[in-house]
Parts: sequence; C-alpha cells; structure tokens
Amino acid sequence: MSRVAGPAAALAALQPLEQEPALANYYLLPSVMGRLHAELGERARAFACYRQALDRPCSEPERRFLQRRLAALRP
Repeated sequence: MSRVAGPAAALAALQPLEQEPALANYYLLPSVMGRLHAELGERARAFACYRQALDRPCSEPERRFLQRRLAALRP
C-alpha cells in the first residue's frame, strides 16, 4: 500500500490494527509503522515505534535489526 498510495495512506490503513488484541505483542506492527513514519520524515514517531517493537517478543536477529533502525534515527 505505501508504494501505491504513500506512507501516510499505509499508516491510516494500519491504525485500526493497533486496537486488535491478537496483535498486542506482535513486534512487526510497530516496526512497519516505524518505517512508514521514517519515510514521512517523522523521526521521533519512528523512533517511538521501533522502541515499542523492541519491547515485544522477537528473535535475536530481528532485535539487532530494530536496534540498527533506532541507531540510524538518533541525531
């Protein structure tokens, strides 16, 4: 969706999923939202989303990936 309609449209489409209890501990949702915020230049929001993703269970390789994304967003 972000490639067709842009990151703002993709974020709008994902927002209802934040309320889904089944996704409460799923790290990929905030991770994708972080990427979309970064594409919009919203670094602080992107950083917060990646931090949220790191607070959820994920594999060690994914954790390292998210940490690299956070490091890239630091000023």
